[in-house]
Amino acid sequence: MTKEAGLRKILVANRGEVALRLVRAASELGIETVALRTEDDREGMHTLLASEVAEIPGKGPAAYLNVDEVVRAAKKTGCQGIIPGYGLLAESPLLSQAAADAGLIFIGPSAETLHLFGDKMASRALAEKQKVPVVPGIALDDGMPALERFFSDHGGRPVMVKARGGGGGKGMRLVRERGQLQDAFDRCKSEAAAFFGNDELFAELFVERAKHVEIQILADSQGGVRALGSRDCSVQRQQQKLIELSPCPSLNANVAAQLESCAVTLASAAKLRGLATFEFLVEGSGSFYFLECNPRLQVEHTVTEEVYGVDLVQTQLCLANGIPVSKALCGPRADAPSAVGVAIELRINTEVMDNNGQARPSLGTVSHLIFPRGKGVRVDSAAHVGYRPHQAFDSLFAKLIVHGKDLAEATRRACGALDGFSVQGLSTNRDFLRAVLEHPTFVTNNAGLDTRFVERHALDLVAAAQKSGSDEKLGSLAANASQEDATRSAAKAAAADAGPGAVLSPINGEVVQLQIKEGDLVAKGTPLALLNAFKMEHQILAHVQGVVKRVLVQAGDVVFEGDVLLDITEPEDDAQREALSRGELDGKSAGIDLDSYTRADLEALWERERYLEDDFRKDKIAQRRHKIGRRSARENLEDIVDAGTYVELGRLAIAHQADRRTVDDLVRTTQGDGFVCGIGSVNGALFSDTRDFRTECSVCSYDYLVLAGTQGTRGHLKKDRIFELTVKWNLPMIILTEGGGGRPSDFADPGSSTAGLNIPAFRLLPNCANIKIGVASGYNFAGNTALLGMCDIIIATKDANIAMGGPVMVEYAGQSKKVAPTELGPAPDQFAHGVVHLMAEDEAEATRMAKQCLSYFQGRTNGWECADQRVLRTLVPENRKRVYDVRTVVEALADKDSVLEWCAGFGPGTVTAFIRVEGWPVGVLANQPSHLSGALDGDSCAKAADFLTLCETHRLPVVNLIDTPGFIVGQEFERTGLVKHCARLFKVTSTMTTPYMSIVLRKSYGLGAMAMAGGALQHQNMFTVAWPTGEFGGMGLEGAVSLTYSKRLSEIEDLKERQAKFDELVQKAHDRGSAQVLANDFAIDDIIDPKDSRYWIRRCVEIAQYSSKRAAAGSSRL
Repeated sequence: MTKEAGLRKILVANRGEVALRLVRAASELGIETVALRTEDDREGMHTLLASEVAEIPGKGPAAYLNVDEVVRAAKKTGCQGIIPGYGLLAESPLLSQAAADAGLIFIGPSAETLHLFGDKMASRALAEKQKVPVVPGIALDDGMPALERFFSDHGGRPVMVKARGGGGGKGMRLVRERGQLQDAFDRCKSEAAAFFGNDELFAELFVERAKHVEIQILADSQGGVRALGSRDCSVQRQQQKLIELSPCPSLNANVAAQLESCAVTLASAAKLRGLATFEFLVEGSGSFYFLECNPRLQVEHTVTEEVYGVDLVQTQLCLANGIPVSKALCGPRADAPSAVGVAIELRINTEVMDNNGQARPSLGTVSHLIFPRGKGVRVDSAAHVGYRPHQAFDSLFAKLIVHGKDLAEATRRACGALDGFSVQGLSTNRDFLRAVLEHPTFVTNNAGLDTRFVERHALDLVAAAQKSGSDEKLGSLAANASQEDATRSAAKAAAADAGPGAVLSPINGEVVQLQIKEGDLVAKGTPLALLNAFKMEHQILAHVQGVVKRVLVQAGDVVFEGDVLLDITEPEDDAQREALSRGELDGKSAGIDLDSYTRADLEALWERERYLEDDFRKDKIAQRRHKIGRRSARENLEDIVDAGTYVELGRLAIAHQADRRTVDDLVRTTQGDGFVCGIGSVNGALFSDTRDFRTECSVCSYDYLVLAGTQGTRGHLKKDRIFELTVKWNLPMIILTEGGGGRPSDFADPGSSTAGLNIPAFRLLPNCANIKIGVASGYNFAGNTALLGMCDIIIATKDANIAMGGPVMVEYAGQSKKVAPTELGPAPDQFAHGVVHLMAEDEAEATRMAKQCLSYFQGRTNGWECADQRVLRTLVPENRKRVYDVRTVVEALADKDSVLEWCAGFGPGTVTAFIRVEGWPVGVLANQPSHLSGALDGDSCAKAADFLTLCETHRLPVVNLIDTPGFIVGQEFERTGLVKHCARLFKVTSTMTTPYMSIVLRKSYGLGAMAMAGGALQHQNMFTVAWPTGEFGGMGLEGAVSLTYSKRLSEIEDLKERQAKFDELVQKAHDRGSAQVLANDFAIDDIIDPKDSRYWIRRCVEIAQYSSKRAAAGSSRL
């Protein structure tokens, strides 16, 4: 390319006419192109001209809107960039960001700019900030009340209701009367949701008789911005453009300059890169208002190209290459671009228009096509003979562009070009466009050509189009009439003659069955016939009651939309009327007794469901579960999930053993293949009287009554499915894992060579970002244990056994001749090792604990009580050498009944717990003075690090209660790997990003205190405060005095005198390290009354909550 700066190959992320335009422009610069095609859209002209073709999965617009597949295609084909054109993904911030993340150049603005201009209210705010006029408007965040207030506040002036994230005329309605408000609001909201995935709306005052004028802008990545003239887009129908001109013929030069200045200002403020069009409404007085920005190539870019002698697509490519706007222009007059003459673009759409000017799409296949040629005439189209428009896409067939020395010449040339435009096989709006051009207002009074011109003159324009002498009449297809056409015409004539009881075919299809005969009495809603269309049967129902008078079709007949199938007349005598009133019908009654209605497929389902219920297995449950103090899988799930909220997946699955067992046997004995899974609400009552999204949770359980809870083939598939959903929707999970591990008998498929090692669940579960809670009761071995071990919180009943291998595997691994399952990994041992975090008496307590654990990660709860906080003043002894149980402090600090201690059986030197403070969930890490005087040993450090990692991962604020003389020392402790555990605690606390606050209860000495506080007293903490009992030092006071004054003390021969001196020096050191001294030096944030501790914790959490919400909203201002 002549202005090469990096792009050698690009992916064209579009189709049709615009894709063809992009391919040609890039090819002329020497850039290779990759065209996209889909399963139902393979024959586009652009695919023939592109250097390469990439097929993406899917059909219709959805395929082209799949950002992941588009980026994947670009990477796979070795592209450096993606060019989107207009429509589809052209304004997608997701594509812009995804391209950037993939190391590709998005040939358009940044994701931030696209986000800005994709939000019309944000665009308005930018304009207001830059002093660019906007029409008075309001966001309809409060729905209809806001719209009604806005309408009233402006005296009932006409209002435009618009989609906040929309464009292209979709999601817009004009309201002139109060009675139209609700309908306009509802229709805009539904259209906005359907077309843009965002149903937010806003409203503006409607500007009567305004021109729609837009300014073409070019911007580079260095901040350079340039305007390239105006376009008049006022000829519109239902807010969709039909004809565009450049420059705007009747625009005052002073107003034009102001519009260009405003557009440049907005582009600069938005840090625009690439092409964009800034659109304005301009009144006859010269007043103007910013409307919106389209940060992409426009459909009507062609008229600017013809007037200025430039190629905007090639210019866009150069801008994307980083070339400054001053050098990026391409085209025959790129060196000195200036407006020469007038250009007109006419959008030729495939449509049929009725007498009222309402258009609907025209479908068909092009059998004949001639495009006009000549001086000043250009056609952009992807159509050809054999072309069949795809009904799922826009109806734009071709763009006819003409250029003349002035408006009159350009208009004459446009009319002549339209005469030379000939297409057969489908209908277009060609004659309607000519009627607009020939209207006196278009040339002689162009200033009066405003956005409502077509609406005001619709009937006259349609009439003029229908009188045109062209070969393409609006309202009919251009193809020759066939026998099929004659048949349809006859059917329409028959329908016109038929009375109100005529039953018409709603579709083209074949009559499969007649369900009535002539003379039958039928009620409204009675089934009459079945039609087959597109391999589906369509039921035809009676729309009136009466007597079937005529049946005009029989089974096997082909019928067309509008054909009369049969006729229903009024009853002929009192007997028939009496029969109808009593419901004595010949045809099948439309009335259905819902209480008694049934059918075979439903009865089969109900019978199958019966085997899933605990009642079907009640004897087995009583003997094998209740008798030993355990519950069934469904009983546990019912205890966890809020009633009426569980959606179960794969409940009808059975074991993969049909090669040696009957299906009936498997249905009766292998329910769900031993794994019950689904999604439901948990703890809903804690958070709101109504359902709250925070309570949704994946809840799963192995079923020990099905093949000992082993993991079967279908069970693995179910597990994969629920884990995928859990990852995708970021759900928390509770999983009950009782079971014996893998089921080898299910892996016996002939030819299988996977060894059962390609099971996604073991990869998916660690990738579940939300909290994962595992519950173990009974035997948990092998694969079941692996899942349990990957959970963040592990709860076990006291009689559980948890081991990586069951008895058989242990025996055959040569570890033991015979071992009982109760000897493998008993829960008390695992609790002492820190594998199990919470120990429960039975399954009822375990499920209660699971729900309580989950609640801390669901948010703030409703209602709370706490102890009299003055009690905290009494809990740390005045004697600094007396130990105490820090759990009493934790209990007093927390809301009543909110403390759940985590990992109490391991690392007794630290206490870790979940608590609530005024309903807010908080993690607590506390030194335990009753163990090693609060010194941190290896197990205590490991436990603290694990707990803090859990809180950090799931954004749970942490309160750190410090009372430690430091890390434990001594030869026996060093043998436990103390260095590693101490260092890990430093690493974890010093990198915490969740709110982390420290309260020094008493001793804060040495490296241990620093590690507890995040490496330093203040820097890592949101706050660090001390109770009046707080004391600080670089190491233990006695050790520090002994090291510092050893020589001096040794010189005192009298032992009593030496001890007295030692005690004096220790006291002085204590006084120097008191909380009061550190507060004086601002080495801590404050000394607080212990009763105020909850206040500090609450404010820390609230401040952090506010900060995170503000960050999520992207605001740096209050």
